[in-house]
Amino acid sequence: MLNQNFMWSEKVSTNADVNNKPIVSPDLLEILICPACKGKVELKKDESGIKCLQCKRVYPIRDGIPGMIVEEAVVEDEDSPSNI
Repeated sequence: MLNQNFMWSEKVSTNADVNNKPIVSPDLLEILICPACKGKVELKKDESGIKCLQCKRVYPIRDGIPGMIVEEAVVEDEDSPSNI
């Protein structure tokens, strides 16, 4: 039987872990490439995604896992502020 006084709360997912470790390991970043253009990728400063330095696609990071799917990537404009 469920406790009727129990309040469900939505868990807020953040990319920063408790120990301030990078959300994606540097070793993984070294071997990842952009699936669209095969360019070098880097973690954005705000750790919200992984950005291709060549085609400017940003791949999301969800629950600490890079989603390297071309259809889910967003192309950042050259004029938009970069977080890299």
